[in-house]
Amino acid sequence: MQTTPTAAMEAMLCLPPLHIVLEAEALMAAYRLEISGNGVTTTKRGLHTEIFEELKQNCILNMQSDRIGRDIIFHKPYRVIVPKEGEEDSHIPIQQNGTTWYTDGSKTEQRTGAGATNRDPDCEISINLGNYATVFQAEITAISACAQEMTRRSYTNKRIQIISDSQAALKALGAVEIHSQVVKDCMDSLTKLAEHNSITLKWMRGHQGHVGNERADFLAKKGAEVRLIGPEPTCGLAYRTARRVMKDLLREKHISHWAKVPGLRHSRMFIGEQSWNKSKDFIKLGRNQLRWIVGLFTGHCPLMRHLTTIGVKNDPDCRRCGEEEETSLHILCECPALAAARYSNFGAITIEPKEVTDAPLETVLKFLKEPGLME
Repeated sequence: MQTTPTAAMEAMLCLPPLHIVLEAEALMAAYRLEISGNGVTTTKRGLHTEIFEELKQNCILNMQSDRIGRDIIFHKPYRVIVPKEGEEDSHIPIQQNGTTWYTDGSKTEQRTGAGATNRDPDCEISINLGNYATVFQAEITAISACAQEMTRRSYTNKRIQIISDSQAALKALGAVEIHSQVVKDCMDSLTKLAEHNSITLKWMRGHQGHVGNERADFLAKKGAEVRLIGPEPTCGLAYRTARRVMKDLLREKHISHWAKVPGLRHSRMFIGEQSWNKSKDFIKLGRNQLRWIVGLFTGHCPLMRHLTTIGVKNDPDCRRCGEEEETSLHILCECPALAAARYSNFGAITIEPKEVTDAPLETVLKFLKEPGLME
């Protein structure tokens, strides 16, 4: 109905209000200016400087960024091979005077690790990259680590193959434009190694049982299990990580806004706390089903109490039992005329609003259909 409160619908669908979205975008714009070296340095307080002050209060967004200004590199002294779909070859040929390294990156809920291995001579590398590094950064770091190790060992006149299961990492190392410091550092390491060697970076599909690839995966996971000794972030904060932090901040502001909206007692009773999983279930409903669920959860639906409030009807009493006012709370939780339908669907004659909130939407819809409420 047109009277349905916008804030309640936003809470149901986890859709942040426009003013909060604009604040988040302004904060993200300030972050881009800050990491590009164009942040506001004036001490004069105003709306724009307050945004930068809020940015400084976030410890994660204040970390060193991995993002750099656009760098253009046309020529690279190494080859990058990413086979097209259906043209992959899991066989890695043994070359005369050649050596093959396998690299991988891994990320758990807490930490990130990089791993690299080479069988001739036998060498294994396992690195912990802390909590904030992305899998992409781990894949790049693994390639960079094995290049640095070969430089340290003074490899000369070698035909070097570096195998990775990350197309994103290899394509970044073959790209003309660079926006990441980690990628730039890896390119520098490969370029230095290529002064006296021939280097080929090749993609191989991961988790296909290849010994070298599986060993690199093991070493990366091993690195992710170790606690980092040193400051964070190890690779610089990835731009996508900053976006994720901003998304979490947006969600927190929306939760705070929903808690402070005045009134809406009935809506809070049935909607409760915001839930992404629940919002996905709402979106999957048909138009008529969603209309009824939103109406009942907010109280703005064609029940007698609401129709009387907006001046359409004169009697707010329940049409089924006549004992109390016909509200969503009465229909869903208390009406004795619907006790049988309530018991068959919810397992009790009377229930609490939270039981409706926690129940699957299919159960609520089935309850509404039995007495013909949705007709």
